[in-house]
Amino acid sequence: MHRHIIHANEVTPMVSYRVLTVAALAGLIALAITPARAQDAPSLDLTGQVNGLCMLSQAQLIGTSKAGQEASKRLKALTEKAQREVLAMRQKFSKQVQDFQSQEKTLQPQQRQERQKYLQSEAQSIQRKGGELEQRLQLTRSQSLGRIVEAAKPLVVTAYKQHRCGILLDRDSGVLGGNAANDLTDEVVKALDKKMPSISFNLAPLPRQSNGK
Repeated sequence: MHRHIIHANEVTPMVSYRVLTVAALAGLIALAITPARAQDAPSLDLTGQVNGLCMLSQAQLIGTSKAGQEASKRLKALTEKAQREVLAMRQKFSKQVQDFQSQEKTLQPQQRQERQKYLQSEAQSIQRKGGELEQRLQLTRSQSLGRIVEAAKPLVVTAYKQHRCGILLDRDSGVLGGNAANDLTDEVVKALDKKMPSISFNLAPLPRQSNGK
């Protein structure tokens, strides 16, 4: 039966994909937490206050609060650590493939088949671990930002009532400008900084898989 020989150029791209995927998360995380810029629409400083109509920038609320900035730094650090971990596994595996290639001609058929089977298993393991780290980073991001959002919710409600708002618009979704007196963002950020001046967390574990019992 014909056996396919594993070569470094066959397995490395599969592992490299995971490295690049994990690395890309750093940019996605930074983008998600960084306050929205004015590149999508011009920001207009308008006068005239409409009673009952208020605005809030959710992106700015998360991005400029102390907890949001701390979460951004922590997520970046966890992403870089995951990237180094996957890269180390990839480099170790590449060395194993190179060793196999240099010894391949001297191995007995049984030994060669066993080494091939082992390397295939290692490649699958690295791909699986890379995927798990990717999922854990996404889960960690979701949980950490969720904590900030939950802490901010009652503060938004308080500001909403104090300003006698009847409608609350997302400033980042198609609103070109408005009176600053109706923008609750800075007020809520200050309140959030007092309520939640910091945040700490580690890489979240994946949920346990149900065994169907």
